[in-house]
Amino acid sequence: SLMPWIFLRDVTAWDRWHAMFPSPANAMILCLGCTESAGLCAVERIERWRTRIRAVHVRNVHGSFAERSHKDVRLDCGSLDLPPVFDQLRKVNFQGSIIPEHFPEFPCEQGLLVSKAFALGYCRAMMQRRD
Repeated sequence: SLMPWIFLRDVTAWDRWHAMFPSPANAMILCLGCTESAGLCAVERIERWRTRIRAVHVRNVHGSFAERSHKDVRLDCGSLDLPPVFDQLRKVNFQGSIIPEHFPEFPCEQGLLVSKAFALGYCRAMMQRRD
């Protein structure tokens, strides 16, 4: 998630990287916010790179890197539809870490703590959800 967005968008570059260094230690943290802001489908990335993803940064966004309008928002109100993402993680039997991040503060006393609690609860509900 620390790569420039141009590289992030180049799915074949990531595939070449994994092919050049086939060790299981050559893994990635998939940042859902960066994926969405780069215009990529998170569900497709999870399917394609399921053997390489060791952790998932869960966040939601509005806007894009290309338009310089990327903005973090609460998990339940961004452009990324998170339930199918969590369904895909379950489908590929993801065993890594789920890490909520980038907590927009709620407009209340201790808004950052409230935002963190909301994100953790949201992720837990998504992980336990069944169709």
